Amino acid sequence: MDTIQFHFTLVTKKDLLKLQAMYRQAFLTIYKKYHDDETDPYLESLDTLNKKWQQPSSKFYFFEKENQRLGMIRVTTSSTGNDARIFPLLILPKYQGHGYAQLMLEQIEQLYPTVHR
Repeated sequence: MDTIQFHFTLVTKKDLLKLQAMYRQAFLTIYKKYHDDETDPYLESLDTLNKKWQQPSSKFYFFEKENQRLGMIRVTTSSTGNDARIFPLLILPKYQGHGYAQLMLEQIEQLYPTVHR
């Protein structure tokens, strides 16, 4: 897979509605199966996304290929920058099964070189 065509775009406040729509598309199947009304990302509110987006240690990125959004990832870093947590990572349904999630993880590591594996 040619990784040169893939890139991350930082999510802005203006993008939060698009981000929420991606959550709904990607997590619908899981929500329908389990009906987890307390923790399922499918039900993430715009207000909650905004609060997470505003956290200084939190960054949302769209994962794109040739200006087409394939998915997104959120990275939250520790105050030292040596530790990070990823949640969520999503690939839109029509792009699933092509190895994009693995590629996204490999490439996000390059953006955070101080994070310990």
